[in-house]
Amino acid sequence: MIGTGLIGTSIALALREHGAGVWLADEDPEAARLAVNLGAGEPLPEAAYADVAVIAVPPDAVAATLAGAQARGLARGQFAPERIVASLAGRLPAATPPSRDPHDETPRSRDPHDEELGMIPDTQRGPAPDVDVVAPLTPNASLRYDLVQRMLPADVTDVLEVGCGQGAAGARLAQRYRYLGVEPDRESWEVARRRIAAVGRGEVRNVTVDALGDERFDLVCAFEVLEHIEDDAAAVKEWASRLRAGGWLLLSVPAYQRRYGPADELVGHFRRYDPDALVTLLGSCGFGEVEVRHYGFPLGYALEAGRNLIGRRRLAAAGSQSVAERTAGSGRLLQPASSARAVATRWGTVPFRAMQRAFPGTGPGIVVLARLAP
Repeated sequence: MIGTGLIGTSIALALREHGAGVWLADEDPEAARLAVNLGAGEPLPEAAYADVAVIAVPPDAVAATLAGAQARGLARGQFAPERIVASLAGRLPAATPPSRDPHDETPRSRDPHDEELGMIPDTQRGPAPDVDVVAPLTPNASLRYDLVQRMLPADVTDVLEVGCGQGAAGARLAQRYRYLGVEPDRESWEVARRRIAAVGRGEVRNVTVDALGDERFDLVCAFEVLEHIEDDAAAVKEWASRLRAGGWLLLSVPAYQRRYGPADELVGHFRRYDPDALVTLLGSCGFGEVEVRHYGFPLGYALEAGRNLIGRRRLAAAGSQSVAERTAGSGRLLQPASSARAVATRWGTVPFRAMQRAFPGTGPGIVVLARLAP
């Protein structure tokens, strides 16, 4: 891997995840050292050649870097553009009608089914707030929501989000549906309440699910929640009881127990989930039509490595905090605190959101959609 900036390090971590040995090279020794510390690979030896040399440098440096690598004989074969492009093009998914981009201001033609689905007609919406400023996403949440919005089922009016945190996802859902979020942590709830109010519709309550009485919903969402609950089967059954017959459950969880690390421990995770285990769990709780997709390739691997570095440092400071205390604070950890960071996340994740769509079967995070039996 020649070039160990954000893109190069992300790709290197993804390659390591799939069993490849990776050497790292960068003209900036500090950048290469950081990539090594993140677990992206080992420093490039003086006398070495690779099966594949990946160049991840700024565009104006590609020609010189490529010439240098070829002169050195770093890779066993030479770059064959037509072969590379053809192989990548074959992996791209077929074009499908996308969900409406919240940044697209082009007027949308009115769909007569919108009101049936609980969506607000454009004529009643008024000026939409910039949701990325009102309720900014972290980089990882931006990758996740890119997938979530494409998996939202069509036959939905009323939505419940369990553990809505500071309301970043909720603000986006509230623009489309009749939305209720519940958040037991009061500090996070205060932030979520202000954000939902800024959107102009939806509700957030500082309660747990069992305080909702007889209310029922078409869709229950829980993003990065299930792994915090010791008895996950009981939680899924409780969420199922909040659904109408044939309703949907939409979850996101961290992928693969073998990836459990300091960041998981810091925020109070009991576990991570292998896809097969998650499907089995949902089936045992009365759900079928289970669809599992991954997100986060390749940037998610770098973000997770960074969180693990932070986790190692902060675990000592956490001292004797209980899992419940660490869970309560997890929704406040590493949240964007300025509009400048919100804008940086919006535009900085654009290429990575596009890249992950080409690789729906790999990544450090999982989104799963399942339907309750009628």
